[in-house]
Amino acid sequence: MDEFLILACANCGARFKIRHPQPGAEFSCNRCKNIVQIPGKMDGQRAQGQKPNVPDIVKIELPQSQSPTSMRKSPSLVPSTGLNSTTQRFISQPLDEDALQIKDRQSASLQKRIFATSVENRQRLLYLISKYTKLAEKGKKGIWIRKLPLQVFMFEGVVHEIFDWDYAPASVFHAEGRSFVNISQEGEEDLLSLLSAGYVHNLKLTTTQHRNITAYQISPKGAEFLSKIPEEDQKAVNDLICCPQCASLLAVKKKGDQIYLYCPKKECGHERRSTITDAEDVSYFCIPYFVPTLTKFSYTPPFDLGKRLHGYFEANPRDNIKDQLEELIYLSDAKVLISEWIPFGSNHMAALNYKLGSHERIQSAKFTQEVDCSPGGTLIQIPESLTLVKVRDYGLADYVDFEAISHLPEDKDIIQVEEFAVHINSRGYVRYGLEILAINERDHDKVSLDHLPRLLVDVLQDSTTIMDTLLTNYQKSLLDLIFQGKAKFRDKYFFVMANDIHCFEVKEDEPISAELMRILSQANYQDELNQVTEEVKETAMFSDGTVLILGSHGSILVTRTPEKYESLVADFLFVMDVELFLNNFFTRLFLMNDELKDIQKLIENCEADPNAMTTVQQMLSRTASDAILMEEVRGYLDEAMTLFQSSVKARYPQFPEDMQEIIQTFRIQDMATVLQIRIQDIQKIIKGTQECLNGLTRVTDVISERQMRRIQEALSNNTRSLEDITKTNERSGMSLRILEIILAGSLAFNIMDQFTGDWTMSDDATLHQWLQPLFDCPGIWLLCSLTLWTVMALSIFLFMRWLENINAKAIAARFKLDLPCNIKALKQYLGTKDVVTHDADIFSISNLIKVCWEETDKSHWLGNRPKVELVYDEKNGFVLSALIEVTRPTRKTSSYALQEIFFNDLHAAGVLRGRWIR
Repeated sequence: MDEFLILACANCGARFKIRHPQPGAEFSCNRCKNIVQIPGKMDGQRAQGQKPNVPDIVKIELPQSQSPTSMRKSPSLVPSTGLNSTTQRFISQPLDEDALQIKDRQSASLQKRIFATSVENRQRLLYLISKYTKLAEKGKKGIWIRKLPLQVFMFEGVVHEIFDWDYAPASVFHAEGRSFVNISQEGEEDLLSLLSAGYVHNLKLTTTQHRNITAYQISPKGAEFLSKIPEEDQKAVNDLICCPQCASLLAVKKKGDQIYLYCPKKECGHERRSTITDAEDVSYFCIPYFVPTLTKFSYTPPFDLGKRLHGYFEANPRDNIKDQLEELIYLSDAKVLISEWIPFGSNHMAALNYKLGSHERIQSAKFTQEVDCSPGGTLIQIPESLTLVKVRDYGLADYVDFEAISHLPEDKDIIQVEEFAVHINSRGYVRYGLEILAINERDHDKVSLDHLPRLLVDVLQDSTTIMDTLLTNYQKSLLDLIFQGKAKFRDKYFFVMANDIHCFEVKEDEPISAELMRILSQANYQDELNQVTEEVKETAMFSDGTVLILGSHGSILVTRTPEKYESLVADFLFVMDVELFLNNFFTRLFLMNDELKDIQKLIENCEADPNAMTTVQQMLSRTASDAILMEEVRGYLDEAMTLFQSSVKARYPQFPEDMQEIIQTFRIQDMATVLQIRIQDIQKIIKGTQECLNGLTRVTDVISERQMRRIQEALSNNTRSLEDITKTNERSGMSLRILEIILAGSLAFNIMDQFTGDWTMSDDATLHQWLQPLFDCPGIWLLCSLTLWTVMALSIFLFMRWLENINAKAIAARFKLDLPCNIKALKQYLGTKDVVTHDADIFSISNLIKVCWEETDKSHWLGNRPKVELVYDEKNGFVLSALIEVTRPTRKTSSYALQEIFFNDLHAAGVLRGRWIR
């Protein structure tokens, strides 16, 4: 059995697990830099003044978190030539060293070993922070600057040669999610140096989207040091951050995917775009990298590979990098693995294989993200951004391995040969592999860690494009849900495998362990590593010369025997992908919880807001749908992790004994167990969310029923009132009829009175001669009056009936359209009409407009002057309904004829987009 030894540092207590310990061997503690010696007698080599034999494996555990004060009090750095590893994020500073006041300037390597850049950069950075921040005073709040705006000013300072730093594109997490921006790792290191030395304070904040951000503020110690900063440094920073027109401090804002620097004064209006979001491109030549030990087929490079590579170098490949790079670390024969987790299942896997044509005779085709909206047509136009897919191996419902050759347009002189090896299985594991044969004018023996991040960001974006081309709409909706509409910037994990690593200052005959010691003991070397790993978490060195550097979003493995680690690397990538996905998943759960709180507040204020219940119903519907989809995603996660754990438990005991320590270094089983627990915990949260949704739905139903009951009571009251009004109208009608008859009689009597003048005798002798017989006969005159009364009443009644019959012939043509329209043309059409009424109902999702006018051209409308009422949705561009009324239609008038005339007018004006079907 192998011999193990647990050894603790006598100074700080850090523990080390040592395999095959050699008595007398020495190494430096990664936490306090104290020399630790393995107990035992010195061997003969040590007695002769030679270095002792070092252990086969030295794995240094992660140090406990330390405060900046304790880190400043740690002992001095002691270089070591033995085998060593470190897990620290940045190099601890000695007690007598300060970020802005270096006392020991005699050592030439001290400045370079502790800090990435000069004191001048840190002084300018401190002055920049002081211009935007202010300490809190009594009764006044303190002012802090957020990290993203500070990174923007730092980048602009590099571009304008105010800061002597390098930068590289990276996927950065900020308040609105992830995006690709240019970040200076050296600037980040100097910022941490100011923070650890106490010149700057940092503040952790949580946004309304439950994203964690950082803000910075100058400390009292930093404020005291401002007087020591030279005026030329202050002037250089002021030229950077002050408005060139009014000298006010510039601010940072985000417009879409772009970032702008602008003057906050409205009367100034100065604004310019920052190029921090412009990822610089490098030329490269990559071929597919299928992991040999994990594939069931043997990949053979194309026979014309040498000719193509020779043509690549003859084309004089270039880049568009503006910065002067300080290249310190190089890799040889680098291979890149980029992985992510996407919800997959057996059915999705089978659908993908059918889409790729894996079962067909010709297993290659080009794919695009364009959707054919008119499949019945003859021709279709497609942009040149296509992806050629060649299937190499597949299991219908299990997995698929294929080559993906991306054809994306690039700038002139930028040559990018990009061929992916893609592996997808039903557990959701998606892996992209590339073997780097050249970057710019350099071949595979010298891949710079300053060029590699630019290649990785480019490959990350292109791999997302390739996968989005192949995913179903259902899977895209799941990704958009989890990543909050930012799926194209979703997290992925990098793993770089190389045969060798070279440093700028390393001698050719120096062993790899000494190279790694220099990398980890100097800040500028560590900054280059962080460009790939984002943040170094742990390092380990093994007996076969393999070096492992684990980071938060990337790792580097330098080994001469890659086949020994490939299966472990694949398993490690899987658990890291699931962890990154779970982090975004958990954040989305917090947002759903906030939506439930907003719904509850709307329900509480439903009496005050008339639109509250409509909004609540829409939000409940959307949240319930999201909860269902998230439970489905959790099911995919649970199934994938269960299968993975069972596979690991079956495979890992079969590894040889010398691999068990390496397995423990990756900690795959421990991470998988933690992830399984988190997935089960998420199930409880989703279940609680669904219960809460059900409760809110029941409350909403109760409120809706209560409002409906009120409406029914109001309708009942209105109906009762209408009934009373109807009865009253009937009585009034009868009274009106009686009054009409009485009025007719009075009119008849008045007419008779006009003929006779009175009721006794007329003065006219002739008339008296004719009327005297009527007067002499009793009752005759009364009978004549009654007869005239009857005639007058009947005439009035027939005349009213005639008027009613005329009014009853009015035509009202009402029809529902719901047709898309051209709003601009509709407004021009309405401009030619004399609109008498214009009503608008403004909602969040629609603007309903109702207009009325009366037509004046009788000849166009068949001798009528109809009244037209039109309802349309101005926001969404739809004509909803129309009403045409004619009070006294002509014989040729009909509802069909009115509709025909109206629609012909709308088509002639270019209002209607669709075709009206009669």
